[in-house]
Amino acid sequence: MCRADRTKGGGGLIVYIRSDFCFKVVNDLPNLALSERAGYKTESIVFKVKIGKTWETFVGIYRPPTSIKVPKTVWTYELGSLLEAITSLPGNYFLLGDYNADLIAADKPPKDGRSLLDLLDIYNLHNLISSPTRILKTSITLLDLVVTNNKNMVLTSGVVYVQLSDHSLVYAFLRKTAPKMRSRKLCFRSLKHFDRDLFLADLHTVPFNVMDVFEDVDDKLFVFETLFTEVLDDHAPLKQFHVRGNQVPYMTEEWRKTIRYRNRFWRKFTDDRTDSNYQLYKAQRNKCTSLRRKAIKGFFFLKRRRSQKTQGSFGKHTGLSCIQKILNKQMISFFRRMTLFLQTKNK
Repeated sequence: MCRADRTKGGGGLIVYIRSDFCFKVVNDLPNLALSERAGYKTESIVFKVKIGKTWETFVGIYRPPTSIKVPKTVWTYELGSLLEAITSLPGNYFLLGDYNADLIAADKPPKDGRSLLDLLDIYNLHNLISSPTRILKTSITLLDLVVTNNKNMVLTSGVVYVQLSDHSLVYAFLRKTAPKMRSRKLCFRSLKHFDRDLFLADLHTVPFNVMDVFEDVDDKLFVFETLFTEVLDDHAPLKQFHVRGNQVPYMTEEWRKTIRYRNRFWRKFTDDRTDSNYQLYKAQRNKCTSLRRKAIKGFFFLKRRRSQKTQGSFGKHTGLSCIQKILNKQMISFFRRMTLFLQTKNK
């Protein structure tokens, strides 16, 4: 059992851990000592649990509702400082508790939910709970969250509606080890030097009439595919490239380079923990966050624009569409010839 009692008025945080689990309480965090954290209105308790061969960080949080005593500027600073210290720790971390910020109506005044979502976005954290956790006669809110930096570690999560309190219980089942996404090889045809006229000219020289030598339809189709593919390989050769397993679809080259610099500054800070090295890492991390937001916005903007266009208007300017049209014409011609051949054979 771990406790973090309040100094006034009673109450606080308490965590129960199974007796056969190895754990330890973390008092001082990077750039955030326990004495400073004890003065926060936002209550927290940090501990590590050994799962398998690794130590995972867990944080219990209670943020009091926004009021005159606890204005938004105060709790956003406190929670931001806590998240900055937690995200500086190595490994995976999970933050559970009552955040008193409704994520169902995030933009409803005083917009505490929007402020919390902005903080989670800055530190690249993900909330696992989507169902309401406090259901009253006149309101439905999502206040109790399970936040993590690694969703792959979570097998399942949800809400259990009980009658012990007006707040429901939230839960998350963790995997012992997170599955690793393996890299893949993707094949594509390079249209960099594709010339439509030269491609059509070479197709006209291909002796497709040799298919008449064969009687079986499968043999005819094999000959056609072989002859056509030989010409296609000359004008649009097959190439392949590796895709990283953890690659997001909106990754940009600028963002990738910034991530490399950020990781470099982080390693420099872990080797020499000075304020200047941490400020370099912090500036680069904030730049990564900004580029990430920009990349996501641009990705979905282009995706929406493309979805608004018809397939024909989008594809008529691409070489791939040209190849597809030619291939369709060749297949239609082939099937017409096969139909005539079978009709003549039946007579």
